[in-house]
Amino acid sequence: MQPSNNQEGGDPPNPLYNLQPLGSVRAVVDNPSPNAAAAAAAPAPAEDPNAGHKIGKFKYGTSVSVSNKVDPIREDGISPSIRKSGFRAWVAEHPWLFTGLVVLGVLSILTVIIVPSVCATVGCKPKGNGDSQEPAASLRVIVRFTEAEATVKQLLPLLSKYFNSTKLASSALEVLQFDNPEMLKQVKKLLQDKYSAILDIMLDDFVMSTSPTIDSAAPPEEHWSPPGEPGSPDAPSPPGSSTNSSGPQGNRRLSVNTPYPYDDKKADPMEKTMWHLGAVSAAQAWAATRGVEDVVVAVMDTGIDVDHADLSESIWKNMGETPGNGIDDDGNGYVDDYSGYDFAGPCTIDWRKNIPPPQARPSPPPPRRLRSLQQEEDQTGLEAARLNQPPLRRSPPPVRVNPAATRSPPVPVDQTYTPGGRCGADSDPRPDTSDTGHGTHVAGLVAAVRGNGKGGSGLAPRVKLMALKVADPSGSFYASNIVAAYDYALRMGAHVVSNSFGPREPNFSPAEYEKTDDAKRYKLFERAVMPLAQKGVLLVAAAGNENSNLDRLRDVGMSYLPCTLELPNVVCVAASNNESRLWSEVVVSRTVGTNYGNVAVDIAAPGASIYSTLPRDNYGIKTGSSMATPLVSGAAALVLSVLGSKDGNYFQASRVKNILLESGDTRPGLGVASQRTLNAGRAVQSAMSVTGSGSLLLVPMTVNVSEASGVLTRVFSESYFRVTPTARDALAAAPVNSTAPSPALSVLGLMPFATGARSSAAPTLRGFKHVGDDVVVATRAQLLLPNRGMYGLNLITTAPLSRVAVTVGQRQVTSWNATSTRNTWLAVLQVDDAPAWYEFEILYSNAGNQSVEVRWSWPGQSSFSFLPEGWVFSGSMAPALPLAYMPRDLPTTANSPASEVPVGLGGWNVLWGAMPPPSATELEPGLTTVADVAGLRVFNPNFLASLSANQQYPFSVFLDELNFATNVTLAAALAGGAANPRLADAGAVAAAGSGPVFGIATTFIQSPSDAPLTVTFRITCAHCALYIDGVLFHETLDASYVPGSANPPATTTRVTPCITLDPVRTKDTANAAYRPRHRLQVRFAARTRVANASLVVQQATCAQNQAAPSTFSNVGDIAAPGPWYKAAGAPSTNASGSIQCDIWDSEVIGGFISSELGNIPRPEDKAPAARFRLPNSRAGSFPCYPPGSFCPSGLNFTTKISDIIPVAQLPDYLYIRCWAWWSRGFTSGLMGIHSADSLTLAVYLGGQQVYQSLSYGDMTPFSKQSRAPNATMLGNYRQLVAFEWHLVSPYTRLRVADGVVTMPPDGRALIVDGSFSAPR
Repeated sequence: MQPSNNQEGGDPPNPLYNLQPLGSVRAVVDNPSPNAAAAAAAPAPAEDPNAGHKIGKFKYGTSVSVSNKVDPIREDGISPSIRKSGFRAWVAEHPWLFTGLVVLGVLSILTVIIVPSVCATVGCKPKGNGDSQEPAASLRVIVRFTEAEATVKQLLPLLSKYFNSTKLASSALEVLQFDNPEMLKQVKKLLQDKYSAILDIMLDDFVMSTSPTIDSAAPPEEHWSPPGEPGSPDAPSPPGSSTNSSGPQGNRRLSVNTPYPYDDKKADPMEKTMWHLGAVSAAQAWAATRGVEDVVVAVMDTGIDVDHADLSESIWKNMGETPGNGIDDDGNGYVDDYSGYDFAGPCTIDWRKNIPPPQARPSPPPPRRLRSLQQEEDQTGLEAARLNQPPLRRSPPPVRVNPAATRSPPVPVDQTYTPGGRCGADSDPRPDTSDTGHGTHVAGLVAAVRGNGKGGSGLAPRVKLMALKVADPSGSFYASNIVAAYDYALRMGAHVVSNSFGPREPNFSPAEYEKTDDAKRYKLFERAVMPLAQKGVLLVAAAGNENSNLDRLRDVGMSYLPCTLELPNVVCVAASNNESRLWSEVVVSRTVGTNYGNVAVDIAAPGASIYSTLPRDNYGIKTGSSMATPLVSGAAALVLSVLGSKDGNYFQASRVKNILLESGDTRPGLGVASQRTLNAGRAVQSAMSVTGSGSLLLVPMTVNVSEASGVLTRVFSESYFRVTPTARDALAAAPVNSTAPSPALSVLGLMPFATGARSSAAPTLRGFKHVGDDVVVATRAQLLLPNRGMYGLNLITTAPLSRVAVTVGQRQVTSWNATSTRNTWLAVLQVDDAPAWYEFEILYSNAGNQSVEVRWSWPGQSSFSFLPEGWVFSGSMAPALPLAYMPRDLPTTANSPASEVPVGLGGWNVLWGAMPPPSATELEPGLTTVADVAGLRVFNPNFLASLSANQQYPFSVFLDELNFATNVTLAAALAGGAANPRLADAGAVAAAGSGPVFGIATTFIQSPSDAPLTVTFRITCAHCALYIDGVLFHETLDASYVPGSANPPATTTRVTPCITLDPVRTKDTANAAYRPRHRLQVRFAARTRVANASLVVQQATCAQNQAAPSTFSNVGDIAAPGPWYKAAGAPSTNASGSIQCDIWDSEVIGGFISSELGNIPRPEDKAPAARFRLPNSRAGSFPCYPPGSFCPSGLNFTTKISDIIPVAQLPDYLYIRCWAWWSRGFTSGLMGIHSADSLTLAVYLGGQQVYQSLSYGDMTPFSKQSRAPNATMLGNYRQLVAFEWHLVSPYTRLRVADGVVTMPPDGRALIVDGSFSAPR
């Protein structure tokens, strides 16, 4: 039923409701066009404005009128479109067509009956609703590797000519663009097969842009009085005036350097209809600032009319680019990106066929207006006349040229392959002709100019708009374009990013595969947005308009991207109406409105009937969270204008977010987390008050480092980065006398090539691992500041200040004050939250290797010194997690033979090898004259960081302690002869004495009591590093060692700072079995032919603010149960042993991702569904003759689960772990596993994963290859061995062979002899 047009009292007619084309922008409502409004107002004929149009909801404001007229009905009641002849006549005339229709009908009935049954059994992907079609699949794939330097082009060089490759510098995401779907599949398969070990993300491109929307209602009757309007209070002086106030709460106003071209004390004619400006207290905000041009808001949307009279002055300009010359002048990888960029291009991308070159883009059509002509007559005569005449433009938009001539994707780009006819990105960010003005409307709400006598005003009229078009003409927002735009916004200096788009719709009843897909998409967005968070760029995202509670999505494991990203820089915004309630209304008997959520959504802002700019100098009304989002973005820009007024730092996302959420108008019961609506005036005043002192207000961390960390110590961590040649040259060219860090001093988007650790007891930074013009070292820690007040910060260095950047509590010191002491500089910090944790970082481009020192003063102490003990820490930022494949308890006399019971906890497992000298053909250029090439490799400062417990080592030995003071005892211990040299392995003896040795020694430690343990370690070595739970806490490096010298590094003894294990207990750990167990790892390299080669590790308890202990004990005194132990007796010689097998239901474990191993729990944490032991009398072997008979497997590790447990008692799909304590290792380090090519499985030995297969096609490095040590020297130790099968059926054969690579054809397998022991 169509809405009635019977309006009384001049009320506006009901709006038109339009169907939306494929993929559009978020939740927006359009006005009817002026022509439609005029037609509705015409006295005769009186025609319903909705006549001839379908009434339906549409997505994100893309409006397309669809004819709904039916054939005229004749007087006889029969439409002319219906033939006069009857049904039988038609059948007789079309017999074959009738037969085909009958067959089709029968098939349809069968489908209706069969498909639901099949879907109920195996699951079917649901189709979208009828409101929009599924977008055409894009032949793009988004990839990311864990190794920063890896690219698909490098890994698959022979196929690189078949695709374009674009790698985004900030997030390391790589977008692959294909022309052939088969080649896309082939590349994906090769990446999955060969490189899954380093494959972080591989995801098909997808559309983010469809969300149900409706047309808006008429604007509310109430108006506000803008400053500068007659009858309103005197307009405040604009920014840049000479009036200033000294008090932070007074009318202090900010100044700007560039004169504003308009008198923005005067209101624009349509401001009085912009009720949202009054609702957010814009006048109060403008009393302090209307924004500064240094603040840039990136609008990622359908494009912006950059020539609009109310927007052109606000458009950001890339001053490094000369527009229209076809050259990438600034070298950022984009040609002619003078006012932004169009990442989607001017034509719809369908990679399944060739696309002709785009046609010239005509001028956009005029917008539809909601008000009738009678209402417009109430406006000023000038406004009415202007709106009823064709829009005035200086000139029509320039004709778009072929993008092939100007397109240039982000660097680095492989442009080898660019098929003809492809329609891609270009430098024109204006909207397409099919656009309804969504992006232009959003842009006007942020920064439409004020005082030009036209239209209305944006909330932050003096800030700049970066136009980033990410939607194609169909309104589809492809993820590849979105992540590329994030990267661009970050690189080009945007401070706020406004996102008025989201997913197609919230999915509250997802299938498992949909949860898996959503997790991948969340990971993609997280990787793309994380660099923005790290830089301090605020991302404001719309909550969508499905009138749904987004908290329910969290409950079912789904997201609503980017709004529900759990990152500190993301603000999720709902829409409110003029009654300060969440917007909702009834349209065609259906309630529509903003999404909400007491957890997922942060704040609400006006979003109903919002007046703003439309293309071609037009204006109109739209409704939805898409309109609320730019208002929050504009308010954020105003707050940043204030916060950055002192130091020029406009990258303060977390701080701005806190201010916006805390300063809003309280609305009890409002369905958002803050229970507040936006108040820009109060937010600006709050920013003014906290910056009035001139100091840098520090922003505390959102987590308690003590609670979040399993390990806490007083050290600085170091990471070394290599910057680009452009950044290197910029750093070199920075003025020597500058008191501010160079803008080029940044490591954003870079991956460290080396790491380190240094004691915070002497925070003078010198003696760096790496020095160079292109090297930047990041020294980091977390500060626990106990007191509120003012802190002084002294920077003491002879290095140029342009090469040093100090950041405390998210505030970078951008200008240092000189002191009376030479080479000493001062900054003042303000702490309002205490006690609280604050991040600390020093970035130093150490080309000259000058030292850098930081000293502090704090409330109550005026002199400068190092921060007290207990104020500076580095935390692991993660708790200690148990090994999932290891049982919680060790064997006892109650469940195991006496010989298998532990005689003590602890012991070290040392995985090691020898570095042989390279052959002549292996010598790297320039190394032929080095005295000790092998030593050059292992004594390299980066070598220890490259070691991993999961790589293959030739030898494994178990030792009670690391206490070897000479090269003789060290070599003997590594060879297994520590207790008795005659028991040493001959091959290990030869290796230990042949050259420099290297390896990883691992043990597990825990607090011996139910309390935190503070411990220090004394380490004697030449070249070693200490890690706890994977975090580096200490290094011993000989700074005087000359790489490649015949003399190895000197052996020294050093004591670590105090390290606290489990600083905060979160559960009852009175029972030692429940206490966290920490992996202590010592990575080492030593020249065993040198007499003083030593490796000694000891421990002692310590206390803060006290001298280091003088007495140290064995590490075994604080040992924890680990995946090995020393047994009471020698290995058993019994013929038969035991292996325990536990089975879990796949539904209990959770979703399965073929490229990853599942998370099988410990039996103590989640009880198995079934259990059995091997050997088992019901276990059968294969092959078995005669076929169909039963052949017992005996002691062979081979069986089907269905042989032992009836299938009826088992779930359909299983996770299985078979484990035991083992007194030996795999023969020659080799093993074979049945059906490894088609099964997902893993094998663990001690603390190593020694085998992995991710089913079909898994060809990652060392996949389906044993990484077990070639020789294992256990003595009386037992090590855990665990075999895991993931998502297999009850009919799967479990079979493992020892000492072979290929499975024996006769069915032989690993013998479960007395060397295996599984407690009962």
